[in-house]
Amino acid sequence: MEFSGLFIGPMNLVALWNSCIEVFDVVEPMQNSGPDEVLRVKLEVERVRLIVWGEMMGMNTVIVDKEGTVKSHAVDPRLNEQEVKATVNYLLGCIDNTFKSTDALKKRYGLKKGSSLGRAFNRMSSLGRSTDTSIADRTPLMLESVFPPAYATLQHLTNENKRSTSSTKKAKWSINDKMKFQNLVKDMNGYNNSLINLFPDIGTRAAARIKEDIGASNDVRRLRLVREAASEIHKDMSTAADVRLSGLGAALLSSPPQVAPLAVTVKPVIAPIPPKPSGSSTAAGEMSAEETLDPALVELQKAMDDLEGFCNKKEQGSIVCQISGPTNWSSRCHARIYWAGEDYDQSSSWNEESKGYVSLPHSALNLYHRKKYIKKIRHDKYNTPTDEDYIYLDAESDPKYNHVIAGTVTVEGFGLDCWDYHNTFGKHHEQTILVSYADLPDLPAKKILRRLDELRKGAGRLGWDLKMDYMDLKEFTGDGGITWVDPNEVYKHSNQISNLYSLLNRRDIFANFLQDSSIGGMVLGALPDSPGMWNVLWQIILGKELARRLDNFPDMSMSGFTSKILTTLIASDLWMSNVRIELAPLEKGLEEESVVSGKDKAPPPAEKEETNAWDEAYSLDGKSVQIHSTVHERQVEGLIRFAELMRWPFINETRDFAEDVYANLRGGTTVPIDLWDWLFGLVLPGKWASFKVMAALVLSTPSLTEKLGVSVYFDGGLSLPKQSYWRCRTVLGRVLSSLPGVKSLCGWVGPCPAIEGPQMKYIRLKARRVAPPVTDNVIHIGGYGSDDGEESTRPKKDEDIQAYISQIKDESSWSTPAPPVLLTNTFTFESIHLKALPLEADIAANSSTLSQEKLDRETEYRASLTFQTGNGALTTYTLYTNPVFVSAPPCHNGPHKVHSRELSKFRRNIWNVQDLKDAAPDGYETKDLLVINATGRGAETLAKAWCSEKGKNALIRTNAGPCYTCAYNAASKGLRLGVLIWVS
Repeated sequence: MEFSGLFIGPMNLVALWNSCIEVFDVVEPMQNSGPDEVLRVKLEVERVRLIVWGEMMGMNTVIVDKEGTVKSHAVDPRLNEQEVKATVNYLLGCIDNTFKSTDALKKRYGLKKGSSLGRAFNRMSSLGRSTDTSIADRTPLMLESVFPPAYATLQHLTNENKRSTSSTKKAKWSINDKMKFQNLVKDMNGYNNSLINLFPDIGTRAAARIKEDIGASNDVRRLRLVREAASEIHKDMSTAADVRLSGLGAALLSSPPQVAPLAVTVKPVIAPIPPKPSGSSTAAGEMSAEETLDPALVELQKAMDDLEGFCNKKEQGSIVCQISGPTNWSSRCHARIYWAGEDYDQSSSWNEESKGYVSLPHSALNLYHRKKYIKKIRHDKYNTPTDEDYIYLDAESDPKYNHVIAGTVTVEGFGLDCWDYHNTFGKHHEQTILVSYADLPDLPAKKILRRLDELRKGAGRLGWDLKMDYMDLKEFTGDGGITWVDPNEVYKHSNQISNLYSLLNRRDIFANFLQDSSIGGMVLGALPDSPGMWNVLWQIILGKELARRLDNFPDMSMSGFTSKILTTLIASDLWMSNVRIELAPLEKGLEEESVVSGKDKAPPPAEKEETNAWDEAYSLDGKSVQIHSTVHERQVEGLIRFAELMRWPFINETRDFAEDVYANLRGGTTVPIDLWDWLFGLVLPGKWASFKVMAALVLSTPSLTEKLGVSVYFDGGLSLPKQSYWRCRTVLGRVLSSLPGVKSLCGWVGPCPAIEGPQMKYIRLKARRVAPPVTDNVIHIGGYGSDDGEESTRPKKDEDIQAYISQIKDESSWSTPAPPVLLTNTFTFESIHLKALPLEADIAANSSTLSQEKLDRETEYRASLTFQTGNGALTTYTLYTNPVFVSAPPCHNGPHKVHSRELSKFRRNIWNVQDLKDAAPDGYETKDLLVINATGRGAETLAKAWCSEKGKNALIRTNAGPCYTCAYNAASKGLRLGVLIWVS
């Protein structure tokens, strides 16, 4: 069986891509370091781009058995389109043929046949000289340490090809004319660009993957090569390498050997020897001048490698922060943290606990965290993002967002906040997707109910009967208006996923759960935007069918995964897990009850049609639809647990109502839709779940229901007579979280002190976001060009390199920086004052026609906090901005030492918290990190209030945090926060 749908002549596209990524090996790496070496790396960069493009297209997912039959694959179905297939075949053919044309390699690209490199290394070996210097750069895997996933794919495919074919040794070519060789790089770049332009979404993800690989590499030498090689035509890649080098503090490690001024004893790189006249030759076993490796450079490289190993031991166990994005092609920002010198194991439960991820105290509250629907099947250690990872839903919904220290976020959470900021204020990125408006089958209610019941109970394992899988799906999707040349294409799960994407992205018949906060309201038709109960249930069926295929499908990338697809998957998963539909006989003459009670009128009888007995069992003739929650007891328990932990002042009243609410619902009592959603467990994660749990709590407290109702804004805080509760991403939630007795749970922080002049109302706070660093109207996030202005660890221009190495390796020059001294002051929080701000112009213009309730609801407030300092004086901070406070995990093997050359920066710009209120900005706004000494009692809240007034993000170090060295580096060159609050 050939690779159906992708077969073109004697070779299919996958085989052609395999050949293309291997054929680059015919060009030998350059022997000398420096500009010559960069030339070959430029070509290697194009190979990496081609590999990653192929991975995103699923080219590496083809599994073939011993007989050569394709067993499974996840190749992008767009390659089945004739025009696309022909274009891709042409471009890949051009790449493959370029390296197989002897005439073109010689005349157009300036290559010459034969490898001098192999003879040089053989000669070195025969002379007993070390050949380890830069050996990694002399192999086909020259950039493996920068792009490990790509080279893992290359090696896997190469090994597979060796096993399945009798390989013929390819002739090797070396660079003879450097100017002509640039033509080869340009041509490969052009072919790659053409492939990417065919699939813009694939290009976006491939570019982001490349940037993330660069951001994870610790190989300074090869990062420098990438930066140089990509500087002309791949500026984003070059910038990413520059960012990573700065983040590594690539000051003293592996300096390029060609910089001869570092030591007068080091010879410069040998200049290229002109081509020998025709007819000249070199005796066998004899090395020409061109093939000579400079011994001084070999020794220098060994010394630098040894120095790198020495410094790595000093940094063992220190925390390393990395943040990447956004880019010109994607708004995604991603941050991660790991321990230097240790394997990065994302799945380790110990690491998750150490990094401060929050574990929720009750299963009902797990609705706050989103789950993953695209499973990664890659059997490697690399954290390659999936299509789902590129969809921003809500920062809070990510289980890695909030830190266990209330009011702070994890390092990964800071990346999500940056992503959210860029989505709001940064460059708008459009996503082009295919939407199918093909005719769909007419579905009677009994078919929908029957399939819902089948899927809820378990529809059998997917993949055992491909034809049956397809027929089950086709009953609810039709054929999509597609006629396949090969009829077997309809059975492929990749094509079915693509069709489901294009169908579920329709706006005319399926719900967008992001537009309204109630899944139940959509199902029950209680919202104006609801497409109707039966369309929503149809959508839930398709969402479940999609989830089954994603769960059983190899890791791949495919156009069409959107936020609407993600929320459909979530809603479908919740419905199948938490809801059951039953058909009950209608009592004669009895009117149906309100849809909010959990029942819905049966639709008008459909025209008689031939159906099987199985469908007839779900016929609505003489029956009513009743919707039951299978998790109502769990949901009530979770609500009570939330109230207990947050010290809800009406806990007894709430418990009495909540324990009976579902029974009353089944008895015919109408409940508000937000409480209905909570009882049925139909809640989107993140801010939606946070909104629902507080709404359910208020609605389950009868004395508050009439006075408060439900907030109309996700970020509305709740003011009560003796206490207040604030959303975790609002400024009061973040600043007040460090007060004694205050907790954070499911996006709420409390109980906090009552506001001045206590009122019972929902309150919207006004505080502007604190932006990431901005340069030239482009948002930059990460360590680009940052080392706190610290150049002291780098060898100076005229410094003797050997003396420099000796000084760095001198153990007596290393010491542990002392953290800020312990303060004995006590700072007491006094009050919260809220100032009402003017209404928006359009609301103010109609204020005379609006109710007071409406005006109160639309009013925003600016908060200010008053503290009493140690000498009894009162100090007030106005919270103009809403900064992000980050908590980092503890380091290992700390405290970590630093060299005397950089010790002074750890001692500069340290301020006691009480001295900052009246300090002039030029006193603390320096090139150095601002360290706030907040070791006194109550000082942390005061320091956070100052950050809010001045607009400063900060890293907060408490008892459970890293050593001073690691905290300082994380807040400065790691995350570029600019402020470190040292609490203890």
